[in-house]
Amino acid sequence: MPGGETVAELRERATSVAQRMVDQHPDAEVVMVTHGGWLSNFVWHVLEFTADLQLAKGYQRGWQPFVIDNCSLTVVECGEGRPVLKALNDTSHLDGLGT
Repeated sequence: MPGGETVAELRERATSVAQRMVDQHPDAEVVMVTHGGWLSNFVWHVLEFTADLQLAKGYQRGWQPFVIDNCSLTVVECGEGRPVLKALNDTSHLDGLGT
């Protein structure tokens, strides 16, 4: 979006908010409800894909190596060391709800 946040700025915002949640709630399970762009950038960070790779692969043109569906669950464990992706785009809780 012209004049809007860059991919690097969005990624920085996503990772800093997630880190703030970990710092404020070190031994708790935290639920964050967010939009797909924020979550995608955070997952890129967790997977240690660089912002340069994101741009080179065409992230701004819609390319993604994974899917983030509406109402899906993504689980990241942020304990000791680096964050670990435990689940991505889980929609099993929506089974049987129809389309």
